[in-house]
Amino acid sequence: MRTSNAVLGLVAASVLLAGCTGPKQSGGETTEPQASKSASSQASESAPPTRTTESAPALTTDPDTGQKVETDEAGRVKKALGQTGTLTTADGKTSDFSISVKKSSRQKSCTMRGFGDELKPKNGQFIELTVEAKLDPSAGNTTVPLDASAFVPVDSDGRATGTNAWSEEAEGCEIQSPLDVMATAGHTSSGSVMLDVPQGTTAIAFDPDGTPGWVWTLKN
Repeated sequence: MRTSNAVLGLVAASVLLAGCTGPKQSGGETTEPQASKSASSQASESAPPTRTTESAPALTTDPDTGQKVETDEAGRVKKALGQTGTLTTADGKTSDFSISVKKSSRQKSCTMRGFGDELKPKNGQFIELTVEAKLDPSAGNTTVPLDASAFVPVDSDGRATGTNAWSEEAEGCEIQSPLDVMATAGHTSSGSVMLDVPQGTTAIAFDPDGTPGWVWTLKN
């Protein structure tokens, strides 16, 4: 995944993610949005002065739920459908970006957008995710991608079953309430995105900038 312009100044930040390296999240999680190919080299240069590059200890208990923070083999924080992954400033006081996978639906085919033909998945199966994401107004011109290429299919052992969940077939599916392809500052994006994933996929991960982020277990 990638973001444009400065990535909330956190591309250059380093704090722990539930025992792993990455910027701090609420609930003991940590991660960071990604920088776009066109602007990733500028991210650290334009980082706001209020951000910190100091490390901070990760929490082991989610202060919102009181539950123990658990991670998969890749270091992603485990989430149930409906739960939110939140990226905060290093002091944990300000929420910069949040994302939640509300529900999932497995499909053997879909209707082609604008034509009505039936489309079959290239990689094994379609999964329609309902997602909500929010980027703080202070992010300015920063954007965070929310298209299918931003999500990673994962199996029951926590291993990626593909590089990402995008395919031309999934891109062509008709969706009643499509999710924005980018989260923009000060805006809440809510809707559905169609993924094309291999058989054996049991969870979907969102890994900002290649750093272990969050993983949601899907319905069977």
